[in-house]
Amino acid sequence: MIASSYRKIAFKKATISLTAVFFLVLVLGPTIATALTPTPQQIQALQSLPESEQRRLAAQLGIDFDSVSTGESSQPTYVATDSVQPRIADEDSNERPSHSVLPLSAQQSKSSLNGDGDGDGDGDGDDKQGFLTETDSSNSEGDDLVKDDGLEEVPAELKLFGYDLFAGVPSTFAPVSDIPVSSDYLIGPGDSIIVQFYGKESTRYELAVDREGSIAFPEIGPLTVSGMNFSELKQHIQKVVSEQMIGVKATVTMGALRAIRVFVLGDAYRPGSYTVSSLSTMTNALFASGGITEVGSLRRIQLKRRGKVVGEFDLYDLLLKGDTRDDQRLLPGDVIFIPTIGKTVGVSGEVKRPAIYELKNEESVSEIVSLAGGFLPTAFPSASKIERIDARGNRTVMDIDLSSSSAGAIGVRDADTIRVFSVLDALEDVVLLSGHVNRPGGFAWREGMRVTDLVPTVSSLQANPDLNYALIKRELKPTREIKLLKVDLNLAIRMPKSNANIALQSNDELFVFGLGEHRKGYVDELNEQLRFQTTLGNYPKTAVILGNVYEPGEYPIHQDMTYGDLLEAALSTKPETDFKQAVLAHRSSKKGTLSVELIALNKASLSREVQPGDQLFVFDFVENRTETLALVTAQLELQSSLEVAPQLVSVTGFVESPGQYPLTFGVTVGELVELSGGFTQEAFPLSAEITRYELDERKHQITRRISLDLTTAENGLDTILQSRDQLYIKQTPNWNERKSVTISGEVNFPGDYPIYRGDTITVLLERAGGLTEYAQPEASVFLRESLREREQQQLDRFRKRLERDVKGLEVEASQDLTGKQNSESFGNQLLDQLDTSEATGRLVINLPAILNSAAEQGISGSEFDNGSADIELKDLDRLIIPAQNPEVTVLGEVQFPTSHVYRKGDDVFDYIESSGGYNSRSDDNRIYIIKASGRVAAVKNGWFFDKNTQIGAGDTIVVPYYLYSVGPMTYWSNVSQVLFQLATTVAALNTVGIF
Repeated sequence: MIASSYRKIAFKKATISLTAVFFLVLVLGPTIATALTPTPQQIQALQSLPESEQRRLAAQLGIDFDSVSTGESSQPTYVATDSVQPRIADEDSNERPSHSVLPLSAQQSKSSLNGDGDGDGDGDGDDKQGFLTETDSSNSEGDDLVKDDGLEEVPAELKLFGYDLFAGVPSTFAPVSDIPVSSDYLIGPGDSIIVQFYGKESTRYELAVDREGSIAFPEIGPLTVSGMNFSELKQHIQKVVSEQMIGVKATVTMGALRAIRVFVLGDAYRPGSYTVSSLSTMTNALFASGGITEVGSLRRIQLKRRGKVVGEFDLYDLLLKGDTRDDQRLLPGDVIFIPTIGKTVGVSGEVKRPAIYELKNEESVSEIVSLAGGFLPTAFPSASKIERIDARGNRTVMDIDLSSSSAGAIGVRDADTIRVFSVLDALEDVVLLSGHVNRPGGFAWREGMRVTDLVPTVSSLQANPDLNYALIKRELKPTREIKLLKVDLNLAIRMPKSNANIALQSNDELFVFGLGEHRKGYVDELNEQLRFQTTLGNYPKTAVILGNVYEPGEYPIHQDMTYGDLLEAALSTKPETDFKQAVLAHRSSKKGTLSVELIALNKASLSREVQPGDQLFVFDFVENRTETLALVTAQLELQSSLEVAPQLVSVTGFVESPGQYPLTFGVTVGELVELSGGFTQEAFPLSAEITRYELDERKHQITRRISLDLTTAENGLDTILQSRDQLYIKQTPNWNERKSVTISGEVNFPGDYPIYRGDTITVLLERAGGLTEYAQPEASVFLRESLREREQQQLDRFRKRLERDVKGLEVEASQDLTGKQNSESFGNQLLDQLDTSEATGRLVINLPAILNSAAEQGISGSEFDNGSADIELKDLDRLIIPAQNPEVTVLGEVQFPTSHVYRKGDDVFDYIESSGGYNSRSDDNRIYIIKASGRVAAVKNGWFFDKNTQIGAGDTIVVPYYLYSVGPMTYWSNVSQVLFQLATTVAALNTVGIF
């Protein structure tokens, strides 16, 4: 850290020292431009920096880093480096404000679209107006496109021509130093001259020109060479050698060249003093300084020497013509001055180089267009415009015809914009083929051209085309309103001389659909065009078809379109379509109201002509029709008022699709029944009932019920309905759905049996062939679905209440550690058991008593006092007769819960003793037995006798947890009993393979 701090301090000191030297050079000017030698202290500070920083600072000051790093103090030589890093493209610094070419209304629109109130979209409020062009590709993503006069879209702004030459280029612009030196090169201090002797002697010397302009020539002495050009230098040295060294000749070349210091001032990117090669020209110095800002002139770059202008360079000559004649060689102390940009004119649209151009000698429109490279092939010069600012500061537009020779002589002013529009995109005298075809595109139109000229055979189409429905889009002159024609390709190809082979007009488009593809894309495009050309007070020429068709949706209405054509557009109906009943909704163009009628999909209805805004609803036999018509009924409800009753009726009861339906003109009971899908199989077809709501003379609502005799026409199916009538279709008396029960286990014929009202368990056992010899009827399990649902609801309630109690105990346990943890643990155990338990819906029955076989089985009659009556069966009942189970199970709080072989005569305490007896958590006062039949019997310990202690085969003994040791758990004990009983039921079902 300390070393790093020292390095930073040294870097700052070196930077300050070297920067001071740099500014000293700027102040003193050319008097010291050739004598820049850093002091030893500066060299020491520079050498304390990292090598990369040393090289960077040395390059900025034009110092030879290698000579400084080695401590040499000789005259510096030029090192080719970039004095200024290239600037980033599209940089905003010193950006010259330009003039907008948009009309004021379009500018305001653009400003509102940008959302920042100033029109440039940057949110800073500085409205930078700019020249606009159609071909500006530098527009950032998301820039809004605006329209000028509704003719075409143009992006945000034009750019000044030529300035991107200095942006984003990573290579150096220094001249190459090892090229041959021209004969007019002036020799000066710092140059290196290489002399090669040959003949009597063969020696090579590299001689440096010192500050006095001389070279120290071995064996000859000093020679003054400063001020000579390279040609004179060669002649002079060769003459001296030939005169003073007999038999020796010399060749002279230039070695390392000197560095010179020049100034780049004015509107340069980084104005200042720069060390460049003595071979450098004006452009080399410009690139070394980073180029010209966008407020600087490219056309009047001045070269000043000793305060006088000695040359002027037009950079447009280099950019547009490649002409470098005025790019003069630099001398030490030269100043390159960049004045402010002059008059500018923008050129946008269909020219080769749309941009903003600086004017020099150009005065006419034709000269400006020449600067922009001329017109593009797509240009339409006759419709050009000039936008300019007049003397009062208002924007005006001039229409000019640039195709005429006289228009080219029109003068231009500062900030003018010339806009050249393109030819129209629409093709003329062509027809288009698109869609499901092999070769889509344009074809030359000719008089008498027909559909088969585009589609001569089916092989011209892709696989699986729709030959019954194709469309021709035609533009009507002069409004260009589109008109659609339907084409029957099948008939046109088979009979090319028929009317189906429609004659084509110029600019027609034939679109072919495929059977296996969606039509939404092209159809939506047509619908959008039809909506745009809709006049006020009319509906778009589109119709909707919904329901049981392959391609439901909105379709454009073509010429003479019928409802049959609308079905063809939707690829016809699907199977199971109800052709007798369909709904057609019309819209009145005058009143805007909706009217509904019932139609049959027959020849007469399908030949009717479609009207704009029509909606056709096609039904199948099983769908809910009220959902399909929900939008229509909602619109009819909105149309109702105090004077106009809602045109709606409803049907309930035993029809396929009960609900609310539109009241069509003259609708009858029979039509409403058919519209709702017809009677269900359990409907009573002889009579029905209408509930009618009316208003009396005091405007009070009264209700009437009208009985219908469906066997007659006058007072039955032909009865006309009124608004808000409710038709009720009754159910056939004593109607029963198909019901069945299941019997399994130890019966002779187990399986599913259909039942009817009044069937009982006894009847079911007789139909199943009775019990087998292995059956244990007292352990029978009877399951009922309705009981299972109620039990599951009860279990859910148990769980919610138990979860609430456990959470309460958690809070108490955090404050009181006396037994609350035990309650909480036990509650969590019950919660886990409830999560894995499912209701079974078991109904406890006394099957032996039902079969009147108690005496044969050796069972006392008192045991079956309850539940001995025969039970009527319900749908989905299940009766399971398990096999004999000579086992007794002991569960709960005993030492070893397990099952034991049934021992006749042993009581409940004997089996508990066989399981190791009670443990420390058992509650011996609350023992209960779950009998094989599912009945629960509590064991009572008395002083003189015990109750319910006898055990039968298949019984389960439960010794519960001592709940009082864990708090108020009486409710939880009920939950645990339910869980044990569910467990024993599932165990009984497992014995017969049900679960």
